[in-house]
Amino acid sequence: MQDNLSKIYDINTSQTQIHKSLEKTISSHLKNKYQRPIPELQKNIFNKINSILSNNIKPIILDSGCGTAMSTQVLAKKFPDHWIIGIDRSITRLKKSEIYKDKNTEVINQYIFINNNQILVQADLFDFWELIYNKINNKINNNWQIQKHYLLYPNPYPKAKHFKKRFHGHPVFPILLKLSEQIILRTNWDIYIQEFELAAKICSRDITKINIIKNNIIKNNNYFSLFEKKYVENNIKITELIIKTPQSHLK
Repeated sequence: MQDNLSKIYDINTSQTQIHKSLEKTISSHLKNKYQRPIPELQKNIFNKINSILSNNIKPIILDSGCGTAMSTQVLAKKFPDHWIIGIDRSITRLKKSEIYKDKNTEVINQYIFINNNQILVQADLFDFWELIYNKINNKINNNWQIQKHYLLYPNPYPKAKHFKKRFHGHPVFPILLKLSEQIILRTNWDIYIQEFELAAKICSRDITKINIIKNNIIKNNNYFSLFEKKYVENNIKITELIIKTPQSHLK
């Protein structure tokens, strides 16, 4: 019975090894600056968040692709002296969160919600990351001191033809590596971890030596999400990849 349940969460893919185009793709992204135009709406959302941060400066932890924001809540309790910014493109998922439903949550506008040290924002991740990067590079009024960046169970886009939709296959990946002192990635697909690690090592020529730690995660009823809880209960292997970048090399 347990084995049958486990199969539900298997990654459905014909890809059995690191994508053949990874090195070529990453090398191309390093040579060509990411120049996708950012919509005005995304700029306005970011500027509002930036204004909020400027009025109460403290270290930041990003929770990208936070979904229903259970992970954002867990992080907020673990790091009460930090801003925890949960970002997701789906307003439907964000409105299912306990943070949104809390009567003490302040609705800034239709895209931004604040509760204590938790900020939920509906935004495009790639645009938001680029806007953060641009702000970090602006030494004047930089409020974005990001200590950790959590990428918890991102969409793996398991079909090989969708490789460039994966975080590490997208042109924004070199920027992603420069946003924070530490990236924490969790997934149940070993190939995703292997690709992300290799992509980071290729990009390290541009930033610094990267220390990578891989651990099989054993949880004791301290789950980041219900999704993670189901993985553990059904004996699905979870792997965590930690990438550390010294602050002096973030720019």
